[in-house]
Amino acid sequence: MQLKSIITLVIRCSLKIHQLFRLKESEEGLEVRVKIGLAAGHISMLVFGDEARDFFLVTGQTVDDVRRAQNLAQVNDVVLSPNCWQLCDRSLVEIERIPDARAVKVCGRCRLRELRCSVPGTTCPQSPWGGGGLGRTLRASACYILAR
Repeated sequence: MQLKSIITLVIRCSLKIHQLFRLKESEEGLEVRVKIGLAAGHISMLVFGDEARDFFLVTGQTVDDVRRAQNLAQVNDVVLSPNCWQLCDRSLVEIERIPDARAVKVCGRCRLRELRCSVPGTTCPQSPWGGGGLGRTLRASACYILAR
């Protein structure tokens, strides 16, 4: 699968995540606020630790880009960094321009039908940091796709 198709699939999956949480919210009365920022590009990763634990340090322009995209997103938005927008299949993704920003907001749908997105279950697993999944606010600012 080419990078263009992978990024477009990630956009579709992001929209599916929003859809699943909206359904969950209406079915169970939960208030889950999700905003997604996506970026694509090169990263550097350093892995260190011992027998008990591994730690990861990820750096690079793409990390900054995904943070900026996520910060521009409002609840239920998917925002693409400029590089992510350049690399996706632009004929299949509808966007809105964000004033005073090079990033773009995805308009609630992706026309790509042949790529399937599977989002695991609609329940939130126990957080590895303790506490109970949906009851906690966890900040996740990156989705990495490593193509070699």
